[in-house]
Amino acid sequence: MSAFDQDAYRPDGADAFLDSAGLLYQPARCAQGEPCGLVIAFHGCEQNSAAIGETFARDNGLNRWADVYDTVVLYPQTRSSYLPLNPKACWDWWGYSGANYDTRSGVQLRAVANMAAALGAPLQ
Repeated sequence: MSAFDQDAYRPDGADAFLDSAGLLYQPARCAQGEPCGLVIAFHGCEQNSAAIGETFARDNGLNRWADVYDTVVLYPQTRSSYLPLNPKACWDWWGYSGANYDTRSGVQLRAVANMAAALGAPLQ
C-alpha cells in the first residue's frame, strides 16, 4: 500500500473536497510494469483514512483479490468539512460539491477519472 498526492489530480485546480493523500495498492507484477486491470474502491462515510487510517484499504479483501487477478486498487479519499457541510467525509451523493455532483462533470468524479487516467485508464 502506498500513499499518493491527490491534489495533483484536481480538475482545472478546483477543490474536489478530497484529502490531500489517497491510497494505492499495486500487486508486485503491476508495480513492475506488467499490464494490469484497475478497480476503484470508494470508502463509505466515516471510513476515510483520516478517520480510520488504512483499515478500509487493508482489510476489505480487495487487495488479496487484486494479487490473484493482477489488478491495481485505487482508494481515493475524501475529507470532512463544515463548509460545505460534510462532517463525516462522505462522497458527494447530495450535491455539496456543486450542481453536477452526480454526473461526469462533477468535480469529485473528474478528479477520480484523472487519477485513473494517470494509471493508464482511458479518459472518456
